[in-house]
Amino acid sequence: MRIAIVGAHPKTRPLAPFDDARWQIWSCSPRNVGQLPRCDLWFEMHQIAALRKDELSYLQWLAFLPAVYMPSRYDDVPGSIEYPKQAMLDEFGPFFFTSTIAWMMALALSRRPEAIGIFGVE
Repeated sequence: MRIAIVGAHPKTRPLAPFDDARWQIWSCSPRNVGQLPRCDLWFEMHQIAALRKDELSYLQWLAFLPAVYMPSRYDDVPGSIEYPKQAMLDEFGPFFFTSTIAWMMALALSRRPEAIGIFGVE
């Protein structure tokens, strides 16, 4: 398995291996909505209360995704999967989790893939 972590920076986001089936595409960010040819797994690590308040159309879009890692399982997002936060903290320690990309990297590393690529992250 190969994992491509795709952020929203427009300069390097298009360099991700979207056409290579050997790669799983993991992404996040409202700025990536409608910008990716494919995405296999989405991450939204912000609390849903903030999304309900400020990002309603994004929250509605999330509700149609088959798999979304979130802080908890939410009825608003049927495909939500509770992120294994404590397992990642136990494995990697508490010092580096300052962004969604960091949480994505931890989960990718824990799966021991053949390769991890980072695109759209500047």
